Amino acid sequence: MSRKTSGRKLSLHNLFYNNKFVLFFSFLAAIAIWAVITVTQAPIVEQDIANIAVTIDMGDNSQPQRLGLQPFGVTDMRVNVRVRGKRYEVRSLSENDIVVTADTSGVGAAGTHTLRLRAACENGNVEIVSISQSSVDVYFDAYKEQTFTLVPEIVAPNGVVPEGYTYTQSDLSTQSIVISGPAAELNKIERVVASVEISSPLTATPSAPLVATVTPETTTGDAPRYVTIKDSGDVTMSIQVLKVRTLPTAVSFAGAPSAYAASPLSYEVLPANVTVAGAPDTIDSLTSFIVGTVDFSSIGESGGTFYFRASDISGFRVMDDVDTFQVNVHASNMGSTTVTIPAGSIRLQNVPTGFSASLEQLELQVTVVGTREEIASLSSAQVSASVDLSNVTAQEGVYDVPAIISISGKTTCWAYSTYTLNVRLTPAQ
Repeated sequence: MSRKTSGRKLSLHNLFYNNKFVLFFSFLAAIAIWAVITVTQAPIVEQDIANIAVTIDMGDNSQPQRLGLQPFGVTDMRVNVRVRGKRYEVRSLSENDIVVTADTSGVGAAGTHTLRLRAACENGNVEIVSISQSSVDVYFDAYKEQTFTLVPEIVAPNGVVPEGYTYTQSDLSTQSIVISGPAAELNKIERVVASVEISSPLTATPSAPLVATVTPETTTGDAPRYVTIKDSGDVTMSIQVLKVRTLPTAVSFAGAPSAYAASPLSYEVLPANVTVAGAPDTIDSLTSFIVGTVDFSSIGESGGTFYFRASDISGFRVMDDVDTFQVNVHASNMGSTTVTIPAGSIRLQNVPTGFSASLEQLELQVTVVGTREEIASLSSAQVSASVDLSNVTAQEGVYDVPAIISISGKTTCWAYSTYTLNVRLTPAQ
């Protein structure tokens, strides 16, 4: 037993004669001594902690909250803070360990106030030495939202279009906009303008709507401060460029018999010429300006006079001071006759499934106009009528249906006026 103990003591004693052990032991001892000195005898240092966000005191019991005020214009204030403490503690700090607060206890009314800054460190062993700035100016006011109607405006120093062109300005993509911010600043706003800028004159319609710049304008001409346009997205304006030409006026004809399909009856339009604007590629292809369509069913044996409103013509803009076009259709060597078509000779087409159809009248009298030669030789057998029931509701009842008049064997004759027939629908037996 004593031999074993003696052997262990001898082995421990011999360790200090082992160079490797002594080197390892010395290293551990040096680390321990360094740690003790660092903690107990560390030097005091100062250091700047940068980029610390400033928080405005807006707690439930803060002065601004009690007055119903909010801060405006302050989005991301940051300062540097100088701290003092033991080196190892100071060096371990980051901007998240320092809190800088703007004191709002002196805010007593709306307006700009100078708020004193105070800083605190989460590590109580570190002392705050200074802040890069001691105060900050902040504007306070009641929050307000207001809807404004947008005023469209085109800014074109060199003109929107060159000579020989004009344009139409469509509505904005949105007619109103909501602006929020300080009540006093919103109360200064007189109007809100949505403007687009055109640097050089346009000769063609832009391929896409132009994005407008939205600008609130005040009565004093100064831009309102701290206001925000809420959830508007892009406001756009469409501009259609039109080319201007002076063209002879004309009409088109519908329902013309074959003799007049290529060479219509003679007519005149007043005024005979007009200045109009239209899409450049369309108006360049025109040789005359069609003011309306005359249906032959409205032309009697002595012709007729027709009126077309300029405002009803789509796709073009009449530039002259013309409200109405007058069209005088001339007919010469014309005659007319009345033909009676018995009900049994009138065709009822496209009768709804499950129903039968019958006429409520015994006959239809039709006035036919044409050259005297063809009218003189016209027989009642050459005039027929039909009705198309495809657009009639499949329900029992009596319906007024337009009659379709056909004239065979004559090239200059047409049915004058329009006709309707009373058709009764009854469930099929």
